[in-house]
Amino acid sequence: MRILILFIAMLAAPHALATETTATNAEETVVLKDSAALNNADLDALMAVLSPSLRIYSPSTEPHTLVGPLSERIGTREQVQRYFSEAFKQGPQGRHEVVDMVSLGDLVLARVEFQLPGESTIRPMITGFRVRDGQIDRIWHIARFDSEPAGSDAAQAVIDRFNGAADRNDVETFLSLFAPDARNFHFRAAPDTLGGGPSKSITDAASRERVFRTMFTERPARIEALDGFALGEWVVSHDRATQQDGSVSEGLSLYRVQGGRIVDDWYLAQQARPSSRSALNAKQSGE
Repeated sequence: MRILILFIAMLAAPHALATETTATNAEETVVLKDSAALNNADLDALMAVLSPSLRIYSPSTEPHTLVGPLSERIGTREQVQRYFSEAFKQGPQGRHEVVDMVSLGDLVLARVEFQLPGESTIRPMITGFRVRDGQIDRIWHIARFDSEPAGSDAAQAVIDRFNGAADRNDVETFLSLFAPDARNFHFRAAPDTLGGGPSKSITDAASRERVFRTMFTERPARIEALDGFALGEWVVSHDRATQQDGSVSEGLSLYRVQGGRIVDDWYLAQQARPSSRSALNAKQSGE
């Protein structure tokens, strides 16, 4: 029940929360519509942004596991409709704000803040949304806190160093930022999953060193951090990689940082972009 209360929590004192962010694309716009529907206790608006194939997952309680079990009470669209048709009869019961978002393709990772009626405590969480054809078909509750967690700046600094080392092709610093028993997870674009399974090529510290030393030698790339945010030990990072042949791709990753080192590294989304050489040729041809 506590998870459900937090899911609809919306505040009696909205000024205490951060200002809701603005959308930069259609997928983020859908996420903000979902938030507005919760705030306004508008069942029709809420159901309009939820796909018939909706699945909602609870936070994982297992170490090194990103996706928890399907919610028993609001795991499907039908369950959401039944639950909120009763909850909204009482009207808004607090406040729900999306204060930061990072997205790539159909995947949106958001920092969401809740405040329960009559309380001053702000409860932040990281939630993942997959938006397809203008509707949300997956919601993953990734991390939830009862108050603002410590360590966000320190965790962000680790990932800033990590991206900087990759950009400089500094493999020594890059490898030093992983904990010896860190887990690396490969990319997999399956609708029921957020990220892929454990890497088959990186299974321990020795294989991690071997794989990345080879990659830095054979495929050095320039790395540009585009966007991101941190919440406690969790860091979301959207970056752009430009290979030596001019090919460009963007990636969305989620890291878990403990004791100044990465303990989990999930590669969640990737998209190819026009190559730097193609962009240059297009510019020259248009001049």
